[in-house]
Amino acid sequence: MDIEKLIKQEMTPKTVTLWGKPYHDHTPALVDHIHGDGGCLMWIEPLATRPDYYIMRVDESVRQMIEDADDEIHDLVDIELLEYIDDEFGHYIEEDDDGNEIHELFPALDDSCGFSWGEIGGS
Repeated sequence: MDIEKLIKQEMTPKTVTLWGKPYHDHTPALVDHIHGDGGCLMWIEPLATRPDYYIMRVDESVRQMIEDADDEIHDLVDIELLEYIDDEFGHYIEEDDDGNEIHELFPALDDSCGFSWGEIGGS
């Protein structure tokens, strides 16, 4: 399936279940930034905001990193890809004009508990 069809399929609202609780009309946040050639579609799910997650187009080389499941993919997600998400959607803890913390909801990035990832439409 081509990547545009995968994105359309992924962005179609659906019901998902997390720990027995259904979440209706659930859709991920699509990251506008395209990493590298954009030939691979992946999901990134911060553990603190499950079942909410992001999808983004990443370089074809990321497919092999995901398969290898080593430090290289963790570092790419943690250091580079989460920064794109944070730049686009903001961080879950922001400060108001008085310096008070404001806790933003998803799609603001909450990376406080770690994250998981994978390829969408991969083999």
